[in-house]
Amino acid sequence: MMIDFRVSTLTDSEFDEIRISGQSRFAMLPPAVKSSRMGKRGCRRMDRLANVDWDRSSREGILSLIYDKGTKYDTVTALYHWENHKWQNWTYGQITAKVKQVSDYLIEQGIEEGDRIAILSESRPEWVIAFLVSVRCGAIIVPLDVKLTQSELATILADAEPGLIFASASYYDTAVALQRQSTSVHKVILLNHDPARPEIQSIDTLRSVADHEVRDRASNETALIVYTSGTTGTPKGVMITFRNLLHQCNCFEQIVKANSNDLYLSILPLNHLFELSVGLLGVLYSGARICYANTLYPHELVEIMREKKVTRMITVPLFLKMLKSSIEKQIHNAGARRERMFWTVFQVAKRIPVKSVRRLLFREIHHKFGGKLHEFDCGGAPLDVEVAEFFETLGITVLQGYGLTETSPVVAINTLEHNRIGSVGRPLPGTEIRITAEGEILVRGPSVMRGYYKRADLTREVVDDAGWFHTGDIGRLDHDGFLHITGRIKNIIVLGSGKKVSPEEVEVVIANTEFFKEVCVVGRISQERLSEGTESVCAVVVPSDSLVDRCGKNAHTIAEVVQNEVQRLAEQLAPYKRPSKTVVRLQEFPKTSTRKIKRALVLDWLRQTEPPQARQQTGTFTRGTAV
Repeated sequence: MMIDFRVSTLTDSEFDEIRISGQSRFAMLPPAVKSSRMGKRGCRRMDRLANVDWDRSSREGILSLIYDKGTKYDTVTALYHWENHKWQNWTYGQITAKVKQVSDYLIEQGIEEGDRIAILSESRPEWVIAFLVSVRCGAIIVPLDVKLTQSELATILADAEPGLIFASASYYDTAVALQRQSTSVHKVILLNHDPARPEIQSIDTLRSVADHEVRDRASNETALIVYTSGTTGTPKGVMITFRNLLHQCNCFEQIVKANSNDLYLSILPLNHLFELSVGLLGVLYSGARICYANTLYPHELVEIMREKKVTRMITVPLFLKMLKSSIEKQIHNAGARRERMFWTVFQVAKRIPVKSVRRLLFREIHHKFGGKLHEFDCGGAPLDVEVAEFFETLGITVLQGYGLTETSPVVAINTLEHNRIGSVGRPLPGTEIRITAEGEILVRGPSVMRGYYKRADLTREVVDDAGWFHTGDIGRLDHDGFLHITGRIKNIIVLGSGKKVSPEEVEVVIANTEFFKEVCVVGRISQERLSEGTESVCAVVVPSDSLVDRCGKNAHTIAEVVQNEVQRLAEQLAPYKRPSKTVVRLQEFPKTSTRKIKRALVLDWLRQTEPPQARQQTGTFTRGTAV
């Protein structure tokens, strides 16, 4: 069993003894741990990164994506995009030329340094062009989430005040409508040519009269204003600097070690900082390639993997869970004999330490993936250990990381050399992590944001005078320096007894069944006489399709099975952590663009749909407004 740091009894001075940083994060480990866990080569690599001049790298790095990489990899394909039933390829040289063409035009049109430029588009090569164009112009990029409503987007634009919106053909009309509402937006530029509306000017037709020099960007200058996903409250604009971005790129290049032989399949939206910092800038900075596929259907993605020989993916846990389910379904449909054979081999493979041998055992599955896929880099939400172990057994490594928008975003990540399933890895080089007496994770280092746009008051609430960013997440560091996330402070349920319950902890336990598709645990205000007005633990469950079919879609039967299953699984928890109420919901939970459940909306839904006469019952079945 790993030794945990029990920091609740430590003084502030003692905190320094367990501080984790790029230069000294392994100094706390016993000599045996240092040598067996890291090795000399690993330590040297960490030391090199810890001593990087980030300010110099920040000035040179992002713009080098436009020039140095464009020259070095001129004719090498950087981006692939499936559209109109064919692949469209962009080389590094073509990207460089297009960026110069469009940015020269915008400079002549009056774009000033520090102006904001918004991007409203699905992930596609032209999104990348718009980003790099804005950097070369000296502008600040405001990536927009295409899944937001027009009203939500208008709220963001009113705060960011961009003068220009780049929009794809799919969202051009929305951008024009937003322009009419906005007092700041004076122009909308189409990213990709729309054959249905040839009269609309796109980036392909923009031309400047003369050439213009690139505008220098300081390392501490704001590169992006990224609006948080807004699981609660009004979204805040997070200011990300060039220093933040380059720290992510350098760490990615040195730790992940991607190269020009790698092809990444992109499925996350580019407005999400994980995909932007790591999945775009990190990948291009390493000279690797990216394939954009605007689909989330596993069978379509598998077909693309097979055709393009994808080697790695940056993804979120929900996708891996879907992919695992899809593989298991195909195995089941292959017949009882082959299914038994698969699971027998699977159990044997668990005990085989050599990855290449495990891949050989499951060569049919790898063949369907194109034979090259060997790694998933995962973040954005908690990852089930069972899912990670499933792919690891097949011979596909899953590297889970942790971060927040305010930390650019990656704080810690597992690596190929040091991958501890169930943890989110060790801190990035140069990054310090500290655990408070309450268990909150604090972060300090070159990835921490500049602050919230126009909200110095909110910035002071989360970044203290010593530069520590208060994440609001609860976690622990094990004996080897691996970070484990155990909950979130603001989600904590405080019972009438004063006991505190982490909903994430309960979810992990009761979600471990084939009967449930999704589980969300929330704090419900109790209506019972003795505990009225205090919080109680409530489990909201979306049953699996197989359970719904098995119960003949009978609401009461489904509710009964779900209630019994929750009670059975919850026996693993302390009595006070067990749900006192279970609600069945047929509708999937509302989620952010990174597939995090919006707990506040689940609570609102619970209040609106729960019939008053059922408030005293232990289990409730409700269909939700969309069913």
